[in-house]
Amino acid sequence: MLIRQMNINVEKQGKGNSVILLHGWGQSTKAMSIINNHLCSSFTVYNIDLPGFGLSDKPISPFSTLDYANILKDIIDYYSINNPIIIGHSFGGRVAIKYTSLYDNVDKLILI
Repeated sequence: MLIRQMNINVEKQGKGNSVILLHGWGQSTKAMSIINNHLCSSFTVYNIDLPGFGLSDKPISPFSTLDYANILKDIIDYYSINNPIIIGHSFGGRVAIKYTSLYDNVDKLILI
């Protein structure tokens, strides 16, 4: 998918309430694949490669946590996700915290 002129890899799988998986620094969707595989039988899971990691494009300039949170907002808007559960590992948790401090549409926040 194209977000802010970058290709962002989002793996969508399953059916049910929405869960968003955010990996840690230097990782990719592969780091969250076990969680994804476990949850997709009960939830719609969005496993995201954050910009600069995995199959997503690298930003043309350094990103702040706010930039990553805004990318997450654009992804949520693109898929029309309502009140997701967000699971963030390490840096993904930092992005999730920033996102939830800005936007009031998260059901649960799980930090790993």
